[in-house]
Amino acid sequence: MPIRALHQFPRRFLWGAATAAQQVEGQNTNDWWRWEQFPRHIAGDQHAGRAADWWAGRYLEDFDRAAGLNNNALRLSIEWSRIEPEPGIWDEWALSRYRDMVLALCDRGITPLITLHHYTSPLWIADRDGWLSDDTPACFERFVRKVVEALRDQCMLWCTVNEPATLIDDGYRLGAWPPGLRRGRAADHAAVNLVSGHVRAYHAIRERQPAAMVGYTAAIERGDTFFDSAVLEGQIRLSRFKTIAVPEAKGAFDWVGLQAYPRLGPRHSPASSPAAVVRAVERHFHRHGKPVYLTEIGIQEGEDRPAYMIDLLRGLWDSANGNRPVRGFFVRSLIDGFEWSQGYGARFGLFSVDFASQERTPTTSASLYREIGARNGLSAEMVETYAPELMAKMFPGEAGKNNVLLKPRARA
Repeated sequence: MPIRALHQFPRRFLWGAATAAQQVEGQNTNDWWRWEQFPRHIAGDQHAGRAADWWAGRYLEDFDRAAGLNNNALRLSIEWSRIEPEPGIWDEWALSRYRDMVLALCDRGITPLITLHHYTSPLWIADRDGWLSDDTPACFERFVRKVVEALRDQCMLWCTVNEPATLIDDGYRLGAWPPGLRRGRAADHAAVNLVSGHVRAYHAIRERQPAAMVGYTAAIERGDTFFDSAVLEGQIRLSRFKTIAVPEAKGAFDWVGLQAYPRLGPRHSPASSPAAVVRAVERHFHRHGKPVYLTEIGIQEGEDRPAYMIDLLRGLWDSANGNRPVRGFFVRSLIDGFEWSQGYGARFGLFSVDFASQERTPTTSASLYREIGARNGLSAEMVETYAPELMAKMFPGEAGKNNVLLKPRARA
């Protein structure tokens, strides 16, 4: 029998879940809403509609669910189209609604990680050619300043742009997402403006909130992106033969968020196996020298999610406690939502949602995650219960031994 043991994570490690406004709020009117109106853009020609009904107030009960899972963090996004529905016109009620959300999280002891651009833009930005327009970075900065001014007393952890490579590739190069372009030159130009928007947002936040931690997220499956070269080298590597100097981007980040979707597509992605994710964390830390967060771990409940989470967390335990800090783990997602081009066909929630009745039902992974948060770690009992096939690998030993607490190692 294995030794009773606990792989304990550092104090203040963030255990959370990730959400996005378009996926959970409902009633949005933005470029993705427009995209949904055309046939064959979304699986089954579905529409986001009410989504998980957060904008109508259901976020409060879901925040209670997050607290019940012993989560101490939640990633959510601010919908630009709500805050600035027309150029320079601010919806103060919508901004106060987001402030209420952030305050509700803080009241529950949950740290907000706020994403400022999670794939969606206002219709007026889309009508001005989106990120192809050289005016968009300045417009984005204006929006960011407005949001930060309203929320800076309650939020210290900011994400400027979610998966910029995905946004550019799928929207401007492959035509699978809005604006639906398939033009390499357009994609390159949009990439340059997206970097500019990030840099402007980064400095705007740090100007108003010097102690803030500002980062961006990247998909592990896509490998190194133009964003990495921009913030590390001060130049955007658009191809092996094309680079653009952006010296102002160098060093304009405080952390990196890595995101993995190991079961998307017909085959498992080797790039997102637990061992590969840990290697990505190590590589990014050694390249960037900045903290790393796992900002989205997207695996559906019917795809051995408990075993995947356990295997990954065991690997991350070494990084979290060494000089290669991973500081947080965010499951995708707290609740089921509208999964972009997949519509409601993909279910990533720790709580499954019946979108007709809006009833929430906890998954097996929710029970596991509750125990992980309560113990701030991964115990032999958890592995024995949720993934017994991993016991020999993770907790080898003999029966009858005393419990062993594997505490965080002192940092060198």
